[in-house]
Amino acid sequence: MATVRRFATFLGLIACLLAAGTAAFAQLPSGLASLSAEEQAEMAESYYLSGLQYRAVGKDELAEGMIGLAFRLNPDLDPQAIADPSPPEIAPLVAPEPIDTTAWTENLVLSQLLRVAGAFLDGDAGAIAAALDGSVYVAGGSITRAQAHALLQALFERRSLAGVSLSDIYDTGSVMVAPYDGTGALADAFQVSLEARMDLSAAVPFWAARQRFVLRPVDGDWLVSAVLFSDARLPAGWSPAPLESAAAAERRMRAAAARKKEMADRTAVEQALLDGVDRFLEKDTDGLLAAVDSVVLLPNGSSVTHEALRALLDGYFASTPYRGLNARDVVAVGSAEPLGDGAGYRVELSFEDRYQEALPVVRSGQRLDLRDADGRWVVFAIS
Repeated sequence: MATVRRFATFLGLIACLLAAGTAAFAQLPSGLASLSAEEQAEMAESYYLSGLQYRAVGKDELAEGMIGLAFRLNPDLDPQAIADPSPPEIAPLVAPEPIDTTAWTENLVLSQLLRVAGAFLDGDAGAIAAALDGSVYVAGGSITRAQAHALLQALFERRSLAGVSLSDIYDTGSVMVAPYDGTGALADAFQVSLEARMDLSAAVPFWAARQRFVLRPVDGDWLVSAVLFSDARLPAGWSPAPLESAAAAERRMRAAAARKKEMADRTAVEQALLDGVDRFLEKDTDGLLAAVDSVVLLPNGSSVTHEALRALLDGYFASTPYRGLNARDVVAVGSAEPLGDGAGYRVELSFEDRYQEALPVVRSGQRLDLRDADGRWVVFAIS
């Protein structure tokens, strides 16, 4: 639980820290930026040709990324001037001449961090959670993607991300991307390191001057697997939890939505019954009729219609004094139990014997069945 609370606090900070920081990362990885103009122009042609190959085999996202990086390296790149820009036959998903793809991977990792920052700006908890691994290691413990999603939703309900500058908190010139020295599931991971300008350790116990985000590739995406501070490393043998399949996630979300709806329905049913009792005690015929179905089944197997019930109520109310009672002071409503086939809920109504005269239409311990009538819960049977 402590890890979950720490992660929630850290998410709040990162939400603010990344809010205005996308421009700060919009730079070439250090390995490419350090090349001479001539070397960058030559590398741009290689990336452009690689992009064409990825496009030819249907890897459009990688293709556009490669081509985009080519023009970032050389804005004056002329595709028509590149020798043999469209090879007639492409077999493997590699360039004709092997090139070092580390710099390209660095760019992908940074792009993923930018997408996370954009999701923070939009307050999109789902998009952020989608960029997290099955579990994330932070502050000495792990938190699952589902837990992070719930914490993010709560965060965005109470915190604004406007007006915060990333450059006030971090030295954006210190951003570095490099392979992470991991094993197992993290063997191909990369890390993004940052130097903090401000000391927030008084507010955040696990704050440090140097921070690292560890991301690993999973099915074509880069997922955040850990957040490390100072020289801390992941424990030996630690591995992120398996990612939930789309089908499993759908089942989980549907089950959670069903539980939430059932809880809301139970509360609404109990409230509708109390409101109906209030209308009776207030001698409000129209109000009470709005709380019952057009035909109500009675315990002896017979039924009563709205018209017949109106006549009975008008006669009763005209001949009895107003008692000034309140349903919440008079009756106790038992928990709502679902009826079969989703037909509604059954609720038991009980009250002290001294209130029987005020509630002659029901007995203490009587059960009432309610159904949803276009968003309004009404009594349709008394048993």
